[in-house]
Amino acid sequence: TRTANEDGERGRRTRTTATATRTTMASGAPAGPPGRPSSQLQDGRPDDWEQVENRPWAATRNRERSKCLGKDFVKHHNLVPMYWYWSPSRRLLRGQATFPFDVEGPPGRAHGASIAMVFDEVLAYPVWRLIEEKYGMGVTANLSVSYKAALPLGDTVEFECRLDKVDGRKWFVSSDLYKIGDPKTVYAKGTALFIAPRGSLAKMGRKYFLPKSML
Repeated sequence: TRTANEDGERGRRTRTTATATRTTMASGAPAGPPGRPSSQLQDGRPDDWEQVENRPWAATRNRERSKCLGKDFVKHHNLVPMYWYWSPSRRLLRGQATFPFDVEGPPGRAHGASIAMVFDEVLAYPVWRLIEEKYGMGVTANLSVSYKAALPLGDTVEFECRLDKVDGRKWFVSSDLYKIGDPKTVYAKGTALFIAPRGSLAKMGRKYFLPKSML
C-alpha cells in the first residue's frame, strides 16, 4: 500500500517528465539524426547517401556571401526540425521532419501550413543539386499539397522527394510525407514547379556552399 507521500512523489515525477517532454517537443529538438536510408532501398545502386544541410546559403557562415538581409524564415525559427539525406546516384532526397507543439493547427494535429512549408523546402533541394550552375537555383512557381490524413502533433515522420521532369527552365518535383517505416501511411503529398531565373541567382549555386567532395 502506497502512502500519501509516495503518491505525491510519484505524481511529481510524472508531471516533471511530462513537462520535460513538452519542453523538448516545443523547442523542436529531435533526439538525433535518423539512420542513413541505404538499408531501406535494396535497388543495387551504390551506398552513396550523404547527410546534407538545408538552405546552406542562409547559414550564419554564408550570409555575407549570399547577401542575406533578414532572419531566415526556416533556419532562424526552426519550427519544424528536419534531417536530410541525398543520394546522387538516385537523384533522391529522403529524411525526417518533427512537428512539435509550436505548429499546432486542429487540436493535437499539425497545422497544414507547417506541412506546406516542409514540402516547399524538400521539393527545392533536388532542383538545387541538379540545376545548371548558370542558374544557381530555382524558385517556387507553384506548390500543391494534397492532405491525406491528420498528422499527430509531436510526431516525427519521413519524407521522400524526387525529380519527375525537366522542361527547359522548368523543374517538376514531387514528395510524400509518411509514417516512419510505413510508406503506405501517407499524411500528405506535395508537387511543385520550380523555375530557373535567368542569372539573377547564379551566386546561390551549390559550388559556393557545398564541400568539394559533394560537387
